[in-house]
Amino acid sequence: MTEFERMLVVGFDGLDYQKIKRYDCENLMLESFGKLDLENLPLKTPLLWSSMITGVRPEEHGIDSMLKFKGEKVRKYDEWLKKVFNRFGWSALKLRETVMHYLFDSSISAPTKENMKVDSIFEKVADSKPLDVPGHSHYPYIAGKMNVNAVYKKYPPVSRDRVVRDVEAEHLYRKKQLFENIGEHKLVMQHLHYPDWIQHIYSKEEKDGEVYNEMNELAGEILEEADDDTLVVFCSDHGLANGGHRDEAFYSVNTEIEEPVKITDILFRLLERVEFGRAEKVDEIEV
Repeated sequence: MTEFERMLVVGFDGLDYQKIKRYDCENLMLESFGKLDLENLPLKTPLLWSSMITGVRPEEHGIDSMLKFKGEKVRKYDEWLKKVFNRFGWSALKLRETVMHYLFDSSISAPTKENMKVDSIFEKVADSKPLDVPGHSHYPYIAGKMNVNAVYKKYPPVSRDRVVRDVEAEHLYRKKQLFENIGEHKLVMQHLHYPDWIQHIYSKEEKDGEVYNEMNELAGEILEEADDDTLVVFCSDHGLANGGHRDEAFYSVNTEIEEPVKITDILFRLLERVEFGRAEKVDEIEV
């Protein structure tokens, strides 16, 4: 039996389960609140969100890396960079990503739904609106310059103030987009990368209290805007401490949901409580 007319999912990238409790973020702790079971998946952003929206593991949905290479030359160059860094005991993923961005901007991108081997929840619901969802949407990696901060904090390619300005501008855009779509579709999912980016930039956690209070206030505004017929889901893909990802993702829902809550089943279990039309499958015809 359905209980809600629509579902709203807000993904707070990198928002940490333990820190939500530490900073008493009451608006982020709804009727059902807990630690999301990541099922031992690698703590990589596109991979994790892709697992959430498809309901399957990376080996099935096909999004198993941070980047998608469009050319053989780019792939081989990255393999060479990886070998060089590995000799020093570094993975240097963020630095490699930035190098590739500047050298081969037209040949490298974040993975999208075109790279998925299976349909996502958005292809199952007729009236759905995915907004900036990693692994699915065409994703603006404005954080390319910022990501070097995690590797060489003392010598970033641009000033931290400049990076924070860009990150805040992107966050304002996404918030505006989110509120414009609340209540307008059967399924809306907005991804907010801001908490992850800021925690990476200020890796010593000096901004944690400010960031978590800000996200708590935003959650309150979202709850005020959403009506009683909306199933609200707040969640993250991983936690974050000392500038690095950790297995402390959270989920928070304005209705009861039995534990355990896994990253591959949370959205599909909740969708069963929503009245929605199924998307018609269109067969592709080769010409």
